[in-house]
Amino acid sequence: MEIEQPVSTLAEAISINPQSVASLMLLGHSFYSQGKMAEARDVFEGIVLLDSSNPYAHASLGCIHQQHNQYQQAVECFSHALRLYSADINTLTNRGECYLHLGRLEESAQDFKAAILLDVEENNQAANRARFLAKVTLEALKLAHEQGTQAIAEAKRRLDEQLQNS
Repeated sequence: MEIEQPVSTLAEAISINPQSVASLMLLGHSFYSQGKMAEARDVFEGIVLLDSSNPYAHASLGCIHQQHNQYQQAVECFSHALRLYSADINTLTNRGECYLHLGRLEESAQDFKAAILLDVEENNQAANRARFLAKVTLEALKLAHEQGTQAIAEAKRRLDEQLQNS
């Protein structure tokens, strides 16, 4: 058997088209919204295998990690998604929130600023969350710079409290 044209992706090898990927994305989001995180993770991981250039699949995996308090893994997924599509307000806000949980305040502030700047019409819910979290982050940074390293633990405690209440 002679192969006429070599394939470069798994999706090509098994003839997955954009409509199939879209259907899989809907299935993954359905599982996610039902709280079936293991099933959602399996679907999104499958999409990443089929189409590693799909930023939404990477971002969705990040959301699953974030839901399980696996912030470093979430940051990695969100960062991969942002390398593929840097103008996603939701992904920037989510990564910024994960950075907050990791105590990486300056990086979180950068992500929140980027998300806010992308929201030209000022009506995106994720950007509004970023505005709130940016304010809290800036207050924490100011406290940390004014009072030194001992204040960082207090700032993180306050941030965690704010995040739980938001």
